[in-house]
Amino acid sequence: MRSRLVSAWLIVLVLLPLGAGCGAQKVEGSLGQALAMFPADVETFSFTDWALLKTSAGFPDLGSASPAEERRAFWTAVARKHAPAVSFGRAPDSMAATWGWDNSDLVWAAAAWNEAGLVAYVLKFGRDLAPIQERYIQYGFESSEYQGVIIYSHKPSFREDWYGDADSAVVNTAVLPEDRVLVMGGELANVQAVLDVLQGRSNSLAGDANAVAAAGRLEQMASATIIPVVGSNCPSVSIRAIQRAQVPLPPETLKRLQAAVAEVEVRRFESFGLGYRYEGQELLGLVVLHYGRAGDAQADLEVRKKLAVEGPMLSSRTATYGDTFALQDAAAVGSDLLFWMSPKNDQPGRLFALLTNRDMLFAACP
Repeated sequence: MRSRLVSAWLIVLVLLPLGAGCGAQKVEGSLGQALAMFPADVETFSFTDWALLKTSAGFPDLGSASPAEERRAFWTAVARKHAPAVSFGRAPDSMAATWGWDNSDLVWAAAAWNEAGLVAYVLKFGRDLAPIQERYIQYGFESSEYQGVIIYSHKPSFREDWYGDADSAVVNTAVLPEDRVLVMGGELANVQAVLDVLQGRSNSLAGDANAVAAAGRLEQMASATIIPVVGSNCPSVSIRAIQRAQVPLPPETLKRLQAAVAEVEVRRFESFGLGYRYEGQELLGLVVLHYGRAGDAQADLEVRKKLAVEGPMLSSRTATYGDTFALQDAAAVGSDLLFWMSPKNDQPGRLFALLTNRDMLFAACP
């Protein structure tokens, strides 16, 4: 069943206009909207389609005011089957009680980071924001205006009851009521930078060809993470660093890695993407490596495909990627390498754990 699903997806991906020489590219839908709201210089971008999560669980109209039984069923389904890359706040019930909303009220959520840490959250709601604005006023936030947009700000304070239920980025919140969007960040300047993008005063990720190339393969995913420009921000390790024993790993693990990559040469890819979705009950994870040239993607296919199955995991003394993940298919499509791989226990969180732990030998940098 899975092989047929993956083959069908590969046919669709081949038809997508994302190969070399295809001209202007554009990402549609919610993911495209989110890309267009962040500055072009962010280092990591993550996205969760909360509308898709609610639909897949059978509660497309769910919100923080929905019956308790439906909410319990939804959050149980999220815990069992999903791995939201962007989730704001703490426990849903306490978040809803304190702030009048939780993630179930969202259409989608996105966040970005740079070397200094979190840049901002951008949260798209499916409901009116006026009651949420009232909470900021109630909790004593100061309001200011930036280019016609109201921003509510407060000093971080663990003494405030509301502080413990939300992420710390709540201390600077811009409200765009007509768009039903909140922009949140720990630093006021970062919130203002996002507003500059929204009002066309600076460039967005939607204009970054590398980010768009990776994102174009991840449309309609439940969650996704994109590294727009791969360089010092490599999603894994360097093949050369392993070969030269310049990675801090236990000796026995390093020895296994060196044996696996002794004669390996790979080319530089320009951006990276990771996401997952369900086809019925089938979990499909996708890793995207976008190259500057189609020939480089094709040249890397077999060696990286072998590492995705036989390569030793950096976080284990004995396991290979094939022990934990099923590689459903791998293909060079235009300038992209695509790896369809699913955790054998059907927990998508394991995919994102690979990225968090920089444990992706098959996505190693030169």
